[in-house]
Amino acid sequence: ATHPNTPQRIDLAQRHARQFGAPGVGTRDRDPFLAGIDGLLYGDTPEEGYVRGETFLHPGLGVSFSVPGGFIIDNSAAAVTATGPGDIAIRFDGVSIDKSRPLTDYIRSGWVAGLDESSVRQETINGNEAATAHASAEGWQFDIAVIRAGGQVNRLLTAAPSASTSLDAVARSVSGSFRILSAAEKAALKPLHIRVVTVQPGQTMGSLAAQMVGVDRKLDLFRVLNAMSPGAAVSAGDKVKIITDR
Repeated sequence: ATHPNTPQRIDLAQRHARQFGAPGVGTRDRDPFLAGIDGLLYGDTPEEGYVRGETFLHPGLGVSFSVPGGFIIDNSAAAVTATGPGDIAIRFDGVSIDKSRPLTDYIRSGWVAGLDESSVRQETINGNEAATAHASAEGWQFDIAVIRAGGQVNRLLTAAPSASTSLDAVARSVSGSFRILSAAEKAALKPLHIRVVTVQPGQTMGSLAAQMVGVDRKLDLFRVLNAMSPGAAVSAGDKVKIITDR
């Protein structure tokens, strides 16, 4: 790869900086820098949907589902995936098919490798038309749930090693959590932003980190955002960065 690694980038930046002066010379201009990033978008856009802890919510499609504790959700433009204990993985995406086409027929249409034809079932999940099935291939077992909602067919695929006994419980938990968002819920969903706040008397790193929303490991992230070591502290009047939906 031609892209420099992190130590190389640091060294390159330092050598460029030395052309303007020795270390400690010059103005840091921290306040203009912070003003420039205040309000910067952090994380997902409304078009991609939002991850909030163990729940994925998409205001455009108007749908939501949750994963069990211990799973980590990764949101991308192509699909939403989650990985968890026991090498179990979940994938969510959507497709457009004819509204009159039965979902059981869609599952049998050839896109599921190793499909167990006898497992295909017509279902209703939280009031939505759905179909489920099982499949297996090359040391893996799969649960497939397709749900018609939000103007498309939503696909939830859960994969686990063949020896796993947790597939059904995880898959039922995920598909059972799938639901349509209300108008109020969709309106309340906001993207996350970086906000610069001034530390008030009595506030600590812990209390400031607790103000952040939509992120995990808040204290660790607060330290990273503000380049603070575990033993560092904040003082009244300091300006720090937090993540919020305000």
